[in-house]
Amino acid sequence: MQGGGTGRAGRAPRAAVGRLGGAAALMLALAVAGCNTFAQAPLGDVRGTTIAFESIEGPPASVVQKFARDLNAEASAREIAVVPRGGAALYRIRGYLATGAERETPSIAWAWDVYDGDQRHTFRLTGAEPTGGRRAASEWAALDEAALRRIARASIEQLVGFIAANRAAAPAALAYANPDR
Repeated sequence: MQGGGTGRAGRAPRAAVGRLGGAAALMLALAVAGCNTFAQAPLGDVRGTTIAFESIEGPPASVVQKFARDLNAEASAREIAVVPRGGAALYRIRGYLATGAERETPSIAWAWDVYDGDQRHTFRLTGAEPTGGRRAASEWAALDEAALRRIARASIEQLVGFIAANRAAAPAALAYANPDR
């Protein structure tokens, strides 16, 4: 029988494809829903969280100072407490920034490795941002204040999503581990 038949042999492959397509659609929907929830975490889920920026590597010291100021402002706006490096914090963060070009536009790629209080790597935040400037002798010189603020905002927004999702998962994990609750 050819592929378009209506017999049992023709239905089985179509049913399998339908199930696979449905499973793929479900996985895509869950991923999108997870991303959407992650990006729109409520403020109440993160208030009082303590973080420490352990390091910011890549840019010159003058850029690190400006960037640290912007990160602190964004965290403060979301009621996340930034403690000094080495201080007691729920999460420790190590950042990396690198210059590059996306379609000939100077940009900064960034990544944050997030560690829990026991120094276990728990999450990585990433992104890239156009610098807003033209190519310069030093690509860091092309970085404008607005681009630094956008990187800080995007970094903290991703962090807020991670923290909120982590907190939301904790009660469910406890209930699963202790069904008598």
